[in-house]
Amino acid sequence: MRISGQGTETFLFLNGIEVARSVRLGEQVHLLPAHCSADPDLILKLAKTDIDVGVAILSLNGVRSQIQVVADSPKELAARAWNTVWDGLLLGALFQCDAICNFQCSTSADRLSPSTRLTIAPRRFMSSRSATAERLTTRSSGPAWWGDTMWESQRRPAAELEWLAVHMGIC
Repeated sequence: MRISGQGTETFLFLNGIEVARSVRLGEQVHLLPAHCSADPDLILKLAKTDIDVGVAILSLNGVRSQIQVVADSPKELAARAWNTVWDGLLLGALFQCDAICNFQCSTSADRLSPSTRLTIAPRRFMSSRSATAERLTTRSSGPAWWGDTMWESQRRPAAELEWLAVHMGIC
């Protein structure tokens, strides 16, 4: 998994989950609605390798949610973003769907441009088994509003997460 800390804000794009409104997952971490419509020409400009092109073509237009991560420094951003990738996987487990984070981006999904910094996050690409996203609502198999009230308290303390990120060599 490659996660970088450049600047003070990053977006992690998720396939497999769709939300209608912002859900707070933690301090300066929000699950947001997303719609990505990248044409092949834009993908060719954003991709760094042929593998990146393939991954982007297969799954970028299926992004239906994104996690916005904000921090005070690039080092803190890298640690927070690294740990937030796991939030995406946990959301998938909670709502019994394939929630996959394949992309880290410098802008939100709807603002992709040739100057955007887009990174394919995992070393091994993962694809959803379903072409549709699970729409998380208050009627979902797990309560969507749970994120607003309980998610943050279930995460490890920030200092412990930063220690883990530093020792895993990601910042």
